[in-house]
Amino acid sequence: MNAAARALIERLGLAPLPEEGGFFRVTWRGAHGSAILFLITSEDFSALHRIAQDELWHFHAGDQVEHVRIDPATGEALVNRLGADRSEEHTSEL
Repeated sequence: MNAAARALIERLGLAPLPEEGGFFRVTWRGAHGSAILFLITSEDFSALHRIAQDELWHFHAGDQVEHVRIDPATGEALVNRLGADRSEEHTSEL
């Protein structure tokens, strides 16, 4: 892990996210959802997992990442690229 990622993890008080990968901290929790800060490094992973509530993603910095969603009704997989470089098509089917 590079020094910048390590410093950001420390400054934001992030902890390893068990079983899913990356580093996180809950910033809000309500009856129908929660909000987290999430950081993933090139040495880490984010495991495919099912979430019961909707998610809203905000990209703040770093390299592009691919966010994969699978429609439970159709099995269709969609890939959204999150990041600063918007020159490429950012939504596609797998």
